[in-house]
Amino acid sequence: MQERIKALESVVEKYIRLVKELKLENSEFKAKLKHMELENQALLKSRAGDSDAKKIKIFMLKRLAKINEKLDKEIRNRQK
Repeated sequence: MQERIKALESVVEKYIRLVKELKLENSEFKAKLKHMELENQALLKSRAGDSDAKKIKIFMLKRLAKINEKLDKEIRNRQK
C-alpha cells in the first residue's frame, strides 16, 4: 500500500513540476507576444496611410495566429 502511495506521490510531484514549467513558458510566450503586438502597433502607426501597412497588419495577424496555435498545441501535448 505504501509503495502505491509513493508511486502516486511521484506522479503528482511530476505533474506539479510540469504545470509550473508550463506556467513559466506561458508567461514567457505572453511577454513575447505582447512585445510583438507593441512592435506591430508602432509599425502600423508609422505607416498609417501606406497600403503596405495593411499587408503588414495581415502578415502580423497571421503570424500571431500561428504562434497562438503552436502554444495551444504545445499545451495540449503536455497535458497528455
